Amino acid sequence: MKKRNQKEEKTNNDIELETVPLIGKKNKPTKNKLTTFGGVYAPVLESIVSVIYFLRFGWVLGEVGLLEMFAMLALAYIVVGFTVLSISAIATNGRMGVGGAYYMVSRSLGPEFGASVGILFFLANITASAFYCLGFTEAFIDLLGWDQSNSKLVLLISSIILFMNLCLTLIGARMFSRATIFLLFPLTISVSVSLISLFFRKPHSIRGYSGWSLETFKHNILPDYVPDPLHVMKTVNFRTVFGIFFPALTGILAGTNMSGDLKNPGKSIPKGTLLALLTAAILYSIEILTLAFTIERSELQHYYFILSSVCLIPYVVRIGILSVTFSSAFGALIGSSRILQSLAADNLMPILSFFKKGSIKGNEPRRAIIFGWIVAQLLLLMGNINIIAPYTSQFFLATYGIINLACFINRLIGVPNFRPMFKKFNRITALIGTISCFAAMFFVGYITAIVAFVVLALVIIYINYKGKPSPWGYISQSLIFHQVRKYMLKMDKKKEHIKFWRPQFLLLIDQPHLPLPLLDFINNLKKGGLYIIGNIFHSNFNEDKTIQNLESRKSALYEVIKLTKIKAFPQVLFSKTFRKGAQSLMLSSGIGEMKPNTIILDIPNSSTLIEDINLIDTNEIDINDIENNPQKRKTKEIKSKNKSIKKKLTKKEKKQIHVQSQLGKFIEIFETSNEKRKEDESVNYYYYSMIDAKKIGMNIILTSNFNKLDKNEIVKFSKKKQGKKTIDIWLLNFPYSGFFNSISQNYEEDDVDIVNKISDSTSISLLFGYIIHQTDIWKKHTTIRLLTFAQNEGMKLETKKFLKFILFSLRIEAKVKVIIPENEMNNFFSEDEQSEGNNNENNNNNENNNNNNNNNNNNNNNKENNQIQNQNQNQNQNQNENENQNQNENQNENQIQIQNQNQNQNQNQNQNQNQNQNQNQNQTRYKYGNEYEYKYEIKKKDEILQENLSNEKINELILEESQGACLIFIPLEEIIPEIIKEVQTISNNLPPITFFHSSTKVVTNEI
Repeated sequence: MKKRNQKEEKTNNDIELETVPLIGKKNKPTKNKLTTFGGVYAPVLESIVSVIYFLRFGWVLGEVGLLEMFAMLALAYIVVGFTVLSISAIATNGRMGVGGAYYMVSRSLGPEFGASVGILFFLANITASAFYCLGFTEAFIDLLGWDQSNSKLVLLISSIILFMNLCLTLIGARMFSRATIFLLFPLTISVSVSLISLFFRKPHSIRGYSGWSLETFKHNILPDYVPDPLHVMKTVNFRTVFGIFFPALTGILAGTNMSGDLKNPGKSIPKGTLLALLTAAILYSIEILTLAFTIERSELQHYYFILSSVCLIPYVVRIGILSVTFSSAFGALIGSSRILQSLAADNLMPILSFFKKGSIKGNEPRRAIIFGWIVAQLLLLMGNINIIAPYTSQFFLATYGIINLACFINRLIGVPNFRPMFKKFNRITALIGTISCFAAMFFVGYITAIVAFVVLALVIIYINYKGKPSPWGYISQSLIFHQVRKYMLKMDKKKEHIKFWRPQFLLLIDQPHLPLPLLDFINNLKKGGLYIIGNIFHSNFNEDKTIQNLESRKSALYEVIKLTKIKAFPQVLFSKTFRKGAQSLMLSSGIGEMKPNTIILDIPNSSTLIEDINLIDTNEIDINDIENNPQKRKTKEIKSKNKSIKKKLTKKEKKQIHVQSQLGKFIEIFETSNEKRKEDESVNYYYYSMIDAKKIGMNIILTSNFNKLDKNEIVKFSKKKQGKKTIDIWLLNFPYSGFFNSISQNYEEDDVDIVNKISDSTSISLLFGYIIHQTDIWKKHTTIRLLTFAQNEGMKLETKKFLKFILFSLRIEAKVKVIIPENEMNNFFSEDEQSEGNNNENNNNNENNNNNNNNNNNNNNNKENNQIQNQNQNQNQNQNENENQNQNENQNENQIQIQNQNQNQNQNQNQNQNQNQNQNQNQTRYKYGNEYEYKYEIKKKDEILQENLSNEKINELILEESQGACLIFIPLEEIIPEIIKEVQTISNNLPPITFFHSSTKVVTNEI
């Protein structure tokens, strides 16, 4: 008794072999100790030399002949031989645990491939268990002389055998070891007696036995395909026969199934498996030759039990068949149960957690055993070895293929931790094994191969999306790293071309709230480009918990990216000021040639924004000159925004509840880590960051009001058949550019190069409008609309025609709307260059000077015309003269003015509608062959643009026209503080609005 307790204590203290936690009290669980012979060699040999050897070996030889059978055996040994080398390599690469092939692959390739192999190997063992039970039944029915075609009898007997295996399996691994060793003796005796009988039986003493005959050998060399005896196979050829023959070598993993119960798995598995495979190869070769020399062809083709019939003592062979099939079914059932338990214990698939619990003594997987028995019982309904054998082959081949793949990938990418003690292995052997296994799968049957690969893919997808992270690492991550590093080194800045340009964004987040709609919008806008979410928090390296806050923010941001399913990279850093942090992110984000080219700033909508903007110095600011105005955020506003975010999330599906809780944690991290920020609260740092981005050469995007973006509302609006929401692109600067005035009336339809002369900010706005319309809900539920202004109906038609030409050249489908402002705005647009420089503000109300040259204008506004003429001609006239004299003088002065302008300036500022279509005061046109070069003088157009951008009438028009819009794009030529002020002024009533300033040359026509 004392000796027994010491043995149990030694077992419990063996930490090296304990891999799966045991359930129960600390001192009661025990681990079984199996040797190489009993735990590996015996079960592998019994699994190999089993059903196929005794029941189908002669039939296979009769169908394919001697030559093709040796070819078939060689092909099978190529598959299993290289696989054994890979198994031996993995088994000697560290500690082996419970789960066999699953344990090996999961610890080598990671959980996704490991779980896939586990499921496939579980199915392979279960089908093998049913396969062996059906083999036992065939031998038993033949022994008793019953009818083999009685399907009900076959099902009854095979079910009884399977139930007996269940009872033995529930006892445990020790019973398995004792049973395999015990059943090995009748197997050895039956094989020996059958071979001896073929040498010493008298010729023709039984039907089909010719003795050792060269004539018989000649007839058995070539193939001769005939229907199988039970007529269960539709076609008989080399491919279908190979599918039935291959299970004769699928027992090579029987030893690995017991890896958790071996004394020394790293030594026992390679040694025992290779010895069993070598023994089987010798035995198979001898058996094939003796049958080919002694058994007639017709007997081989039509009688499955030829070995027992030629045996001098037939019952010995039958008993051997029964014992080996029973033992193999036993081993397959217990092996499958341990695989399932190991899968459940690793918590990779929550649906399998029920099978995790084992017995107190020995940690026997009784729940998994019962489940495996149920599945095997269902498979017994197939009713015949020839039907179930191809499925068994496919699942084993898939398992072998992935084991070889695991070794090949580890060698290929040079994983430092892969250092197997088994030296008869390299990447070439693993590659040959992988290719041969997958090729054999499709050779046996492409439909069943596809089914196996579908199972493999589904498990991989399930693990990636639903599985829990594992502590063993993911080979996929190592493989991705290896490939990404290799391809990034091949990226060459010199080979970049503008037509392959794509946006690469750096979104700066500083607010204590998380702009979820904006994150999603940029994710749609990136068009396969780089997307970095940068976060800056106020801290100092020497402060306590700085690194801890950094890691917590980064982890939270990773989680949010994962939960919201956006494709972005988080970048978190700490800095004393926002601007310094933004500078660091702009200069250091990305790696190699993959760096952001566009910075995105979300403008806060605080009530003090306009006050803060007035504090900005609009002069040139040096990058090192960082002085920001402090301001404290309002806690109530933050909380209200957080509540609005949560309110939106609660409307989504139930699975979004987890997302909501995680986002809440992220917001809490933001709030706690932003408590110390006392600087940078002013909006000034947004302007400074724009100045820095412009100097660096990055494009700039300003966003506002994205808390109003609701994709569900856009979809609902479209489904109600009320039309579609629009993506508005406002070309505010377009009508004022000298370029437009130059070419809008003189462009030719084949002069596509005109499109490339559009300002970069306009080009990038059109490009982004197109990109967002191609993704997500935007493509189906929205349309693009291009908006701009014109001064009159004539210009409206010309502008609309020209914009349609541009859209056609850019291959962008969009609606065009040109707006004519009301009278006051018309006066502003039609002001001529000369009047603009010389007249006072009251002249802006004069509409007639723009459109008419006749004397009727002077009759309506005598006093105003007298003032204008007096100023332009520097003449001093008396304003009290009578009306007729003023009219006459007015006419003469107008004629003199027109003549001077035509002679000296080549300009016609007081022209009629026909003159407007043929002449332009701001351009000179030069013609070289069929190409045109345009030069234009903008003069004070920039000033007009800035003045117009802040004009209340423009704001009113935008507000009026954008009521149905879901998104607004506005290109900007300059970054000025008034822009932010203007956004705040008009954005409260607007949809989400985005301003673009391009520092990158973007040729939209090329893109």
